Amino acid sequence: MNRYCILLILLFSLGGRITAQSPAVSGFTPVLATAGAIVTINGTNFTGATAVSFGGTPAASYTVVSNTSIQAVIGNGSSGFVAVTTPAGSGSQFGFTFLATPGITSFSPASGKQGDTITLTGTYMNSVSSVKFGGVEASNIFIISTTEIRAIVSFGASGTVSATNNFGGSSLPGFTFLAPPAANFSFTPNQAWAPAIIQFIDLSSSSQPIASWLWNFGDGSQASLANPIHLYTVPGVYFVSLTITTASGASDQVSRIIRILPRTEIILCPGESRLLTTGSGGTNYQWQVSTDSVNFSPLSNTANYSGVNSNSLLLTNTPSSFYGLVYRCIIDGNISDELYYLKIQNTWTGNAGTAWENPANWSCGLMPDGNTDVVINSGTVVLSSNGICRSLTVAPGASFTIVPGNVLTITH
Repeated sequence: MNRYCILLILLFSLGGRITAQSPAVSGFTPVLATAGAIVTINGTNFTGATAVSFGGTPAASYTVVSNTSIQAVIGNGSSGFVAVTTPAGSGSQFGFTFLATPGITSFSPASGKQGDTITLTGTYMNSVSSVKFGGVEASNIFIISTTEIRAIVSFGASGTVSATNNFGGSSLPGFTFLAPPAANFSFTPNQAWAPAIIQFIDLSSSSQPIASWLWNFGDGSQASLANPIHLYTVPGVYFVSLTITTASGASDQVSRIIRILPRTEIILCPGESRLLTTGSGGTNYQWQVSTDSVNFSPLSNTANYSGVNSNSLLLTNTPSSFYGLVYRCIIDGNISDELYYLKIQNTWTGNAGTAWENPANWSCGLMPDGNTDVVINSGTVVLSSNGICRSLTVAPGASFTIVPGNVLTITH
């Protein structure tokens, strides 16, 4: 009897039909999994499967490997039964645990400073245990619903916003951390002698535009410019502060100490000599000279200078053209506090009468020239020729007369 006949006999004996068997799930691995993980389901009668689900949620995809094995990819699953459905029915087994991991779809606002609240939306937000801004942990998290949480920015950084739990998570780029403003400034020159003009430079940093500056110079004066210039007329130690404020109202303040040193005036007659002395105890000395109290050049021993590499500088036969020169010493690479300002001055004595032209009437024993400050404290002075001086000071009660036809030229 051939196989066809045998098959017909079986069909007749079964009432003329064959009944397909329902699938049965005997096990699966792993029993805990997150979205996107592959779970291998074991059982029977899987051929022709039409659906696979985890906790009632359809798998993202699945492949029937054989009649006894299916590999399924977890979608947005749920804990509970793993079920397989075919045209003949369905089978399931309990015991699957879905490990929910948060998925961020958006966050708002896209920027924030410390203490600001950022709203994150997405999936499984209620499972979030950590939120980071640019890799820096948020200071607090508030779970609003399964699709929304709110996080407080700490000392964050620009970059990605991430939301995670123990099983994983997700992130989105595009967050800008608005760093708090940090006030800072410098000033030049770093060492100055009264009267001193100081240039202040704002070096503050801020992720937001700085809306205002407030300088307090320590002498009762203020300014609101970014880079002000200030004149200190009196020597002393001053505490200078800068307060910056951003457009959002955030502010910061920094203070610096500036020391304005006293300037010693050296008053000489033309041709006079004077010894200038600085601090002792150093190893290397170098005297310097300047015409503006800012830019200094080293001195060499000459007919007018000696001791340029010692703690005492000797000015010899000082010419009136040296008026206004400023001297200081560098001791072992450090600037000494002493600053010497040279002035040439001739004072009226009237010892030999009233004639300006008589050298005997002057304290220096010679007539003033164009580099000489003239001081007349008392007496009567008569200029009967063309004269010249750098400046002229006539005290109340003193008398100074220029004979008509003559001119006194004052150079400053």
